[in-house]
Amino acid sequence: MAWDYAELTHLAKISGGPEALVQKIEMGGVLTGRKQMLPVVGAALLLGAAIPTAVKKIKGVFVPQPNVSPAEVTAAKEELIAGIKAYDCEHPDGPVVEKQASSEGDGLDEQ
Repeated sequence: MAWDYAELTHLAKISGGPEALVQKIEMGGVLTGRKQMLPVVGAALLLGAAIPTAVKKIKGVFVPQPNVSPAEVTAAKEELIAGIKAYDCEHPDGPVVEKQASSEGDGLDEQ
């Protein structure tokens, strides 16, 4: 036991004091921990990138995409535009928006 203490004292003297020795030991542990953590972080990064890509590909296999021809898209656009124009012709004043009765003192009364 005495020799262990002597070795530790000698090591502390070489390191620049006991505080410096403890700091070096602590930093060595931190650096070792960082090196051990790198594979875990890399694996998490790869899984984080691979899982969404795999899910999209699997979804593409099991959920078929609708096949809509350009003619159908054009027809739908024209029907939508015609419907809006027909509504505008039937209601020239625009849509009627009813105001709700406001409670007293809420500061929303128009002046």
